[in-house]
Amino acid sequence: PLVDEIIIAYNDAPTAIRLASFTATAESDGIHLEWETAMELDNVGFNLYRSERVEGPYTRLNAALIPPQNPGTPLGAVYTWLDTDVRPGILYYYRLEDIDIYGMATLSDPVSVVFQATPTALHMQSVVTHSSIGWVGLGLVAVALMAVTFRKRRG
Repeated sequence: PLVDEIIIAYNDAPTAIRLASFTATAESDGIHLEWETAMELDNVGFNLYRSERVEGPYTRLNAALIPPQNPGTPLGAVYTWLDTDVRPGILYYYRLEDIDIYGMATLSDPVSVVFQATPTALHMQSVVTHSSIGWVGLGLVAVALMAVTFRKRRG
C-alpha cells in the first residue's frame, strides 16, 4: 500500500550499514526489488521509495519501517519486496533508505525499471462441441441406410 508522498533530499552521511546491492527487476506480477547488505551495525530499518521521475517526488511504499534481519551485527542480509501497484509501460525509479540508531538516514542511488505486463496464466473458456450432423442429419443417414438395405434385399 502506498503511504505518504515526500520529496527526498539525499544525505551524504554514511550510516552503519554497507549496501552490497540494490536492484529492481520487472516480473509478470510486478516489480521485484532486492537489496543485500554486507553489514548491519546500528541499523534500525529501511524504507523503500518509488517515483516516475528520477528527481522525484518519491512515494514511500512501506507503511512501517522494514526491520533489519541482523541488527547490531557485522552480518549482512538479503531483502525482497514486490511492488504490485505498477502500470505497464511506465519507467519507475526506486530508492532505498536505511536509518541508523541515531536517526541518520542514507538514500541509495536510484535504480530504474520499466514494467511490461505479461499474462500470468492462460484462461480457457468452456468449449461446447456440437455435431455438424444434428438430429435432422442423423434422420437422413438412417433413411439412406434403410434405402440401401431395402435395395440389397430386393436385388
